[in-house]
Amino acid sequence: MTDYARMIADLAENGKNQKFLNSSDEHALIVLKNIVKYATSSIKTLCGNMCSEVSNDDEYIELVDKYLKGGHNRIFYILFDNYSSCFESGKIASVLKKYPTQVKIRRFKDEYSHLYYNGDPVHLTVSDNKSFRLETDINNKMAWGNFNDPIAAKEFTEVFDTYFADEYALEVSTIFNSNNRLSSLQN
Repeated sequence: MTDYARMIADLAENGKNQKFLNSSDEHALIVLKNIVKYATSSIKTLCGNMCSEVSNDDEYIELVDKYLKGGHNRIFYILFDNYSSCFESGKIASVLKKYPTQVKIRRFKDEYSHLYYNGDPVHLTVSDNKSFRLETDINNKMAWGNFNDPIAAKEFTEVFDTYFADEYALEVSTIFNSNNRLSSLQN
């Protein structure tokens, strides 16, 4: 385990209110695994398309499965800003399809729509209104976050909820048809 992985695990396990930085796919995966591992009620993520190695990492997928299996009240909200059909055949989709009542997926209608922070497009994951990771440079995976900052997490949750419910966010059904492909509803 790297020093960075040990630091993130300590922050997450102990619920420390301490800002951390993230600067690579490897760091993103470490942080996201810890967010999912300690989530107890909700995970809300705004991401590209979940076609990356990060989203389809075996350990990450196992943690998502364990989180959702932990109770019917556990919800995973996903908002894609660059939806791609490659998601439908990804390993992460095969786990998410097992929980159609707990997984809510939407996508921006316009492929060029993004959530912005300080003028730049961002990706975001918020958990339990206390933990978050805000990716401020989506190309270089530059991000910051905290495992116990309810004030910032609440603000990010409110922004996420607003975009998730917006008329420009289209539903992507979490019910798989007989071909095991996600059905996209065209509004």
